[in-house]
Amino acid sequence: MQTARASIKRKAEDSLNERPSKLVCSVVSSFSTITSRDLDNLTRQLYTFHGTRNGHFIPCVFALLPNKKEATYTRALQMLRHICREKNVSLHSEFFHFDLEDAMLSSCGHVFPDAKIKACNFHVGQAWHRKLQQIGLAAEFQSNSETSTCIKSFFGLPALDPHEVEDCFAFVVMNNCPDSKK
Repeated sequence: MQTARASIKRKAEDSLNERPSKLVCSVVSSFSTITSRDLDNLTRQLYTFHGTRNGHFIPCVFALLPNKKEATYTRALQMLRHICREKNVSLHSEFFHFDLEDAMLSSCGHVFPDAKIKACNFHVGQAWHRKLQQIGLAAEFQSNSETSTCIKSFFGLPALDPHEVEDCFAFVVMNNCPDSKK
């Protein structure tokens, strides 16, 4: 497994534009000593840690995790912090953006207790799109109607500071929504 990890790391450094799953598959397929059990453990979860540069999120660390348990996430975050210290890399842990997994949110709170945790805008948007489909508003969202404008204004709320959300919702979002039972 160590050889596979080293090979994946080398390939990732050489092929910065390659998708992580493609890198892992190409390396794993070149090893005849990896068993199906090893593959099962490798493919449970590929967790990506991103950093920001010039206002853009970029993938920095890829972690192959055996499961989605809190203990696993805690260990991954502890290892990330340790490796950054060891390599003298600055890990600014003021803010963390995560998907909506309770286990990772809890782990981050244990490892980085002073960090502010925010929901990842991408994952919040995905959850809201699923809800729009579930309640039958997906077609309305795609249209150019007043209702569509109202729905789309919700997607900007996560970008606000928490103390601004209530006022923005009351004065901007609700004032721009049509009188409709939807």
